[in-house]
Amino acid sequence: MEIRDLKILNFQGLKGQHEYKLDGKCFALCQKNGTGKTSFMNAVRYGITGRKPTGKMIHELESTTAVGFTLKNGVTYIRQDFNNKPAKYYMNSKAVKKQDLDNSIQAVSGVAQGTMNIATSSEVLAGLSSQEFGNLLLSYIPRTLTKEKILAYIPEVGESAKLLIDLNLPDLEFGTSELDDFYNMCFENRKKLRKKIADLKPVVNKFSEVVNPGKSSNEYKAEYNEIQKSQSENITKAKKKAEYDKLFALKKQQESQIMSYKKMLDEIDIPVIENGIRQKKIDAELVAEQKLNELKQVYYSTCENNKALEKALETIMQPVCPLSEKLKCTVDKSPVTGELESSIKKNKDTISMTKKLVEDQETVIASIKNEIKKIDADYQTISRVNELKETIKKLEDTLPQLPEDPGTVDDISEIAGRLNDVLRKYNQALEFEKSETLKKEYDETKKDCDDYEFLVSTFAPKGVIKNNITKYYISVFADKCNEKASLLKDGLQIKFEVKNGVTMLMDTDGSGIFKEYAALSGGEKAYMLFLVLDMLNALTGFKVIMMDELSILDKESFRQFVELIVNHKDDYDLVLLACAEHDDLTDIINTYGITKIEV
Repeated sequence: MEIRDLKILNFQGLKGQHEYKLDGKCFALCQKNGTGKTSFMNAVRYGITGRKPTGKMIHELESTTAVGFTLKNGVTYIRQDFNNKPAKYYMNSKAVKKQDLDNSIQAVSGVAQGTMNIATSSEVLAGLSSQEFGNLLLSYIPRTLTKEKILAYIPEVGESAKLLIDLNLPDLEFGTSELDDFYNMCFENRKKLRKKIADLKPVVNKFSEVVNPGKSSNEYKAEYNEIQKSQSENITKAKKKAEYDKLFALKKQQESQIMSYKKMLDEIDIPVIENGIRQKKIDAELVAEQKLNELKQVYYSTCENNKALEKALETIMQPVCPLSEKLKCTVDKSPVTGELESSIKKNKDTISMTKKLVEDQETVIASIKNEIKKIDADYQTISRVNELKETIKKLEDTLPQLPEDPGTVDDISEIAGRLNDVLRKYNQALEFEKSETLKKEYDETKKDCDDYEFLVSTFAPKGVIKNNITKYYISVFADKCNEKASLLKDGLQIKFEVKNGVTMLMDTDGSGIFKEYAALSGGEKAYMLFLVLDMLNALTGFKVIMMDELSILDKESFRQFVELIVNHKDDYDLVLLACAEHDDLTDIINTYGITKIEV
């Protein structure tokens, strides 16, 4: 990543705008402490990676800071930060999103943003944990891993876990990023399976007491359907039977009525009535009534006449004169009285005879009336006979036609009881099958989870796979560091130890005693950081080395360090060295022709 121009505005201790031409590859800042060397280094780091330094980044009393740089391919990148508003980003003077700018720099450099942060900062590198450093080294292991190599590290792997590895890792060679993807997949699947197990366990426990009813739910279902079919058929049959019994009873009732009416008919003496006889009798009755009236008229008139004669006779028989009561009648009345008495006797005979005739006529009329009544009674009998015949015919015509007898109907309540019993057993079978399915699912999930537990622990950052791969390749990384270690100092050697990640160790004098970073002197730490940064640059192709605080090296160590840089300057695109302004250090810088930058 070759930078041609650099512009810095109000960055930390660098107030105002500063422009720098970076012609060449190696540059040094040799100035007094507090003059802006660290600010410059931080500005370059911020411009390339976007990593902000600790503390305040914008110069005091200013509201904005910016760092811009132009590559030799002509592309310009600018990051600008503000006190009270969002940062801005530009590519070739055009505003862009931060992600777009970072992606472009990563594309040009070929290095991920996180790696750039480490490769440009010895401080960041020194602050990595052994696990983080190990992961960093693993990310640059050559893509020569295969499933066969991975399986060789874990001979105890089970068949199902082996199948997961076979299905999810590439068939061709791959790198550690694919291992990380596989680990993340296993981790997420384990998480899901653990949750599934946690969800299933109480449900499985809930069904633990379910008893097998003896048959499968499908068998009980078939039995239920058969009983239900029988129930339906018997309900239909019962309806038909009820209708049949109803019609049968109705038919029996009508047949009984017919028999009763026929018996009544047989018991009736049906009269024979002369045609027109009733009218003749009525006419005769009228004639007899007329004759009776005539007789009664004679009888009543004779009675009245006789009363008049008797009155006259009584009057005539009186001694007084009819002209005056004072006169006494001396006329002989016997002829008149005799005649009157004869008439009276004659009338009485007539009355007696007429009365007898009236009585006889009344007897005749009564007899005619009785005859008419008998005729009417005969007509009523005939009418009753006709009614009975009509009723019998109607009953016979409406006699119900019986359908086929449905036969015996099974006990519906008993069928319902059997149906409920089978339904209960069917539900019990469902519960049992569900419990068996859940148990099977739980066992299979537990087995799957066990596989993923094994794979997660095996492929974890501190797991067997990463440790074995790291052990295999770590000597390669150490050899790369040691190519230049011996050029810095005789006996100087780097070693990486795999233990909960990767720990950096250094033998400072060829004694074979390796010390951890924390036990090294300041100069020895600077050597170790340079060698590791150099190795990372070689791995990543980033080719940018930034070393601050080199004043901790003694003169000879500093000279050897600078000589190493100059002799291998073609390995880098940009080298920035910073040290305090000491004459002996400045002389070394000048002697080796390193361009000094004034800030």
